Amino acid sequence: MRWQVIGVAVVTAAVGMGLGGCTLTGASGQQYRIGSSGIEAVPEDEVQREDQRASSGPQRLQSRDVQVEPDAQVSLNSERDVDTAYGRLKRHFGFQTLEERAGPDQRAQEWANLDRGFHHRVTPGVGSSMRQPGRHLRNVGDYTDPLQLEIDREGNGSRVHLLFYSDTAPGGQDQYGRYLRQQVEAALR
Repeated sequence: MRWQVIGVAVVTAAVGMGLGGCTLTGASGQQYRIGSSGIEAVPEDEVQREDQRASSGPQRLQSRDVQVEPDAQVSLNSERDVDTAYGRLKRHFGFQTLEERAGPDQRAQEWANLDRGFHHRVTPGVGSSMRQPGRHLRNVGDYTDPLQLEIDREGNGSRVHLLFYSDTAPGGQDQYGRYLRQQVEAALR
C-alpha cells in the first residue's frame, strides 16, 4: 500500500512537471530541463544568463508572476487572407496545437489546457489566437515569456496582433516590437 501511494505521487509530479517544465541540477552541477519532449541538458549560455540575472541584485517580480495578460502589442495589416496568414505565422514561429504539444493522450491534453501560458484557437475563415511561452518558439530572440498571436479577418486580408510582456522584452518594448514586426512581415511575404 505504501509503495502504491508513493508511485501515484511520483507519476502525478512527473506528469505535472513534464508539461509545465522543470529545471533540475545534477550531482555534477549540470542543469537539466524536464519537459514534454523529455529530459535535455540546459545549454551553458542559458545557465550563465540566468546566473547573471540572479546575481545582479534584488529582482523585481517578472511578468508571468504579476500580469495575467501581456501589456505590449504590435499590430499590422496583411494582404494575406486569414487562413494563409495563420499557416505561415504558425510555421514561422513554431506555435503548436494542443495535439502537437500534448500528444493524443486525453489526460496530457487536459494538463496542457491548465497552462495559462498556452492556448490555440482557430476558426477557419474568421480568425485565430495562439499563445505559447517564447522558450518553446522560434524566431523570438531571447524572449521566454508567453507570446500571443492573434489574426483577425480584415476584408480580403487579415490584421495581425502580437502581444508580449514589455518588462521582459529583450532590448525593451520598442526595439523588440520592431523585431517582431520584421519577423511577421518576413513570414507573410
